[in-house]
Amino acid sequence: MRREILCGPAGSGQTRAILDEYVAAVAKHGEDAALLVLPTRLACDRVRAALGRDERVRGLLDARILTFPDLEQRILDANHATVTQVSDLQQRLLMRQVVDQLRAEGALRTLAPICDFPGFVDVLLQDVAEIKRTATRPDEFARRIEQARLGTARNREFARVYARYQQRLQALSLYDDAGRFWQALDELGEGRRRPFEALRTILVDGFDDFTTTQLQVLSALDGGSDVERLVISLCLEQDAERR
Repeated sequence: MRREILCGPAGSGQTRAILDEYVAAVAKHGEDAALLVLPTRLACDRVRAALGRDERVRGLLDARILTFPDLEQRILDANHATVTQVSDLQQRLLMRQVVDQLRAEGALRTLAPICDFPGFVDVLLQDVAEIKRTATRPDEFARRIEQARLGTARNREFARVYARYQQRLQALSLYDDAGRFWQALDELGEGRRRPFEALRTILVDGFDDFTTTQLQVLSALDGGSDVERLVISLCLEQDAERR
């Protein structure tokens, strides 16, 4: 397995190099052997249109050029995972129920005075979404704040909110965006790699940053026995300082 990172400013030829890698992998091993991950569906459509004019890959029917959400959906669909997306309204209602229940139990003494403020539920949902994008599950979050000596009363109460909210989602078999990624990761972790069993080359282009969950998905995919290369192209501004 070879892992490569290409860094450079926009217009430096990285995307062209990535597309050439994709074409070479498809021409050599077939369309199921290559995966190209891009940040937006518009970018995917543009690349598919460009490949449609490329003489080297005429007749390409199932170009695996996907965003991360599309990639996750393909994994869930191919493995027949039943995943029901929770709506924004459902999330707000569930979070309000969680807050009211915990307050009634006396578990939100610090947060209780602001529980009914406008926007409080939305702020909690934003904070939960941010934590879930780091692939930190409720028990791990609670453990980390104690280990980092950040176990203030407010942080502990938020940890209770996060844990109860996640329990409610699981009890109702509902998944938010991060939860869908987690389920896709679980599928890969249990060896269910459909529809990417024949994958040999993974290419990623157009990103300047990744969430922890996205990196975990890439790591799980490149752990396949047949995967030969993972190439990530990062778009950096010419004067940007990266450490």
